[in-house]
Amino acid sequence: GVTYEKDAPYEDKCTQWMHYDIIIDKNLIKAVSSSKLMLPKPESLGSVSFKDCINQNGWAELQMETYSSSNNTMQAYVAGYAEGVITKNLISYQYQNTMEGFCNSSSDYCDKLHQFLSENLNFMLRKIKDNPHNDYWQQVYYVLLQAQGLQDGYYRNSIDLTIRLKPFSLMFLNLS
Repeated sequence: GVTYEKDAPYEDKCTQWMHYDIIIDKNLIKAVSSSKLMLPKPESLGSVSFKDCINQNGWAELQMETYSSSNNTMQAYVAGYAEGVITKNLISYQYQNTMEGFCNSSSDYCDKLHQFLSENLNFMLRKIKDNPHNDYWQQVYYVLLQAQGLQDGYYRNSIDLTIRLKPFSLMFLNLS
């Protein structure tokens, strides 16, 4: 199966869950259609179930399970990546409805916001680096890595387990 139905109509999506196995294929993470009744593929990193009822009740549901055969770093990244692949259209709609055009041109407010977000992100990355055995900063690292995975999945980037988030990237949607 193919990873995602681009521009698929929303009719009938609310009546059924769509199930995927998460696999690596040629340095890309893919969500391959599967049946919930079937055992996961041996190379599977996790599974996802997705039901889109936006037009019926305003909600979409995503259930994610990553497998312990991968380390925590890969599980965090894979969870974000698969979400970015599967919910790309919904993320795009959210961006268009809330943030598109915001801070495209320089203004005092946007410059200060960008500076604050950059400093905050750099602070977190520095704390993560300086405290490699601290449980709190390890969890912050996993959250940021999941956000990076989401962005990489949205853009279908190759696997890269480094945090490269920018203040006005998809991470910006969390501010809306």
